[in-house]
Amino acid sequence: MHAEENSSSTSPKASRCLSQKGSDPLEAKRNLTLLCCLAGEGLTPFGIGFRPKWLTALIAMTIIAIGTTNMVNNIGDADLWGHIQYGREVIADRELPVTASWTYAAPDAPWVNHENIAELWLATAYDGFGVWGLTLSKWLMSLAMIGLMVWGSRRLGASWLITGFVVYIVSDLLYLHWHFRPQALTYLGFVLLLAVWQGVFANWPAVLKNDATAISDFKKRMLWLWSLPFLMMFWANSHGGFAAGAVILVVYHALRCLEMVWCLPSEHRRMVVHLGAISLVSVLATLVNPYGVGLWQFMWMALTLRRTEIGDFQPLPLGSPEALMVGVLTVFIVLGALADKRRRDWVQLLLMGLLLWQGLSHARHIVIFAILCGFWLPGLLQGLVEWLGKRIQSPWENFASSPLAQKRFAAALIVVILFCGWRTYPSLREITVDKTFFPVAALEFMDEHDLRKRTFASFNWGQYVLGYFATHDEGLIAVDGRYETCYPRSVIDRYFDFMFGPHDPKNRFRSPSSPPYDPAWALGHGEPEVVLVERNSFGTEVLEAHANEWVLLYRDSVAQLWGRRTLFDDPTSKHFISPAQRRITDEPQSGHAQWPAFPNSSGSDGAEKLRLVEFR
Repeated sequence: MHAEENSSSTSPKASRCLSQKGSDPLEAKRNLTLLCCLAGEGLTPFGIGFRPKWLTALIAMTIIAIGTTNMVNNIGDADLWGHIQYGREVIADRELPVTASWTYAAPDAPWVNHENIAELWLATAYDGFGVWGLTLSKWLMSLAMIGLMVWGSRRLGASWLITGFVVYIVSDLLYLHWHFRPQALTYLGFVLLLAVWQGVFANWPAVLKNDATAISDFKKRMLWLWSLPFLMMFWANSHGGFAAGAVILVVYHALRCLEMVWCLPSEHRRMVVHLGAISLVSVLATLVNPYGVGLWQFMWMALTLRRTEIGDFQPLPLGSPEALMVGVLTVFIVLGALADKRRRDWVQLLLMGLLLWQGLSHARHIVIFAILCGFWLPGLLQGLVEWLGKRIQSPWENFASSPLAQKRFAAALIVVILFCGWRTYPSLREITVDKTFFPVAALEFMDEHDLRKRTFASFNWGQYVLGYFATHDEGLIAVDGRYETCYPRSVIDRYFDFMFGPHDPKNRFRSPSSPPYDPAWALGHGEPEVVLVERNSFGTEVLEAHANEWVLLYRDSVAQLWGRRTLFDDPTSKHFISPAQRRITDEPQSGHAQWPAFPNSSGSDGAEKLRLVEFR
């Protein structure tokens, strides 16, 4: 319970406590005080004091402000340029592309784009409102997610202190993955799914005890579950994470059905049919997409494909700060489950265990586990606190019972909210591009010499270069972050031969069906004219071994840019770049550029302006 009470009222739970403990007024007062402190009713997060509603709202706002401030992560993602460009093209053409675009490596390959809504969101937000459109829309999503977690926590009867603690840990974990990527809509979709469950399956233990009132209320609330097919339809067109959402939905509903079959008499088992029908329609709703069943076939192929080259699909490093936070959540789940069997929900515990295993196996999935904890862990923690409360008398029985103490506490909360706003506002004004990771200076050199050609750029830079080319409507790339959605595995493997080489088998998976290993293949396939690679990467060794065909045009601490000798090293060629014009240095790159980090250009009215922002 979390209803707000005034000093002259007593909750039913508190009344039962008083009646059970006898008629001694002092003893009754102490028991009521302790019960309220543990249940979180009418309290400040620190102890006793029956709260007015305005103070309750202020506490909720403070927790939400802390959580959303924790999640602010406005760093330019490697795929953001591409996502916006693809969304722009769909809006302009009013149709989805059938084959891969902006690539010479696989121009006729079919493109299964499972992120259409996400790309339309990113393109519309940026083209309509600039950087503010991107940052504010993502911030509003984080506001909705944290707000629903707070609502869900209070619905379980967790105190404000427990709610704030869980939100802080979960938002810290979310920060590490909260980028401008379609995954953001998967996280939002999962939060909405959990919020529906939190509302519908409230008071579930009473339903399983065959309480007539609880069953009647549950049947009415089940109608809200019919919103899930629409959610799954939206999700399936937003990001590939819908597959995980569909599996979780089916497992959760199936386990709830088993509980009903086991615990309820036969006359109530039609609820099992109802829940099963909702599950079936929700899964079928995912077929409402441009590819139909083909989307699921693609997802099955993608899920069974080893991706050792992508860090998010590797096991969670056990010594990382992320692993420490996961460990804290896991310990509290175990302690809460052991402490209070009344709050022990085996279905929830089973799902949390399965998602913890998935998160430890694939770092990207740890976010789903964290979100699940944001909704279900507060109830377990409340049970743990109540179990401890039987042995520990509250030291704050008389704290914050006066209006003056409440006003002082409110002032402190307002200071925290203002501090969160002060921390958040500058981050909403810009998206930063790390110059120690992205070839910002190399792109300036390419712009100076009009090197918008057939360019083989390193995998993580493909969409950055693509976005730059799109502002001039010329140039093609080899491969980029779309990965297997539009590039055959044989093509990806052969480009990775060049980028990664054979040196580290733990970070390199090559399909047995791909052609024989050949790192030089990428230099000839599609006849690239320019190659942009990381400094000191394996690819530079391949280029140096073929120096009779390629000439180094640019080098700094981050990137190397090579061009075909027949084009750029021949004085008779119109593309000739003399040795004096080449820039071969070891100049260190530091600081950040403001997104989109394109060079200043005079050749295109649509070119983006670059403003460098140095951070010390």
